[in-house]
Amino acid sequence: MSSVNPTASEDVIRLFFRTQVNNLDKLLDLVFSTFRAATNGQPDISDWAIEVNTIFLVSLLRTLFERLS
Repeated sequence: MSSVNPTASEDVIRLFFRTQVNNLDKLLDLVFSTFRAATNGQPDISDWAIEVNTIFLVSLLRTLFERLS
């Protein structure tokens, strides 16, 4: 992760996307291919959306905790 320090006026989600946007395509491709394999190639997109949201939140929290420590 880059060493960008958030300012008081910058929210954490914008900081996350500003510093990690280059990695999101790789992460989402990996998640979707793993999910597709686990569902025998017939994924329900709503389940995939929940998984992507979970990964986003975990990544966001990790970024936040790294910034605070």
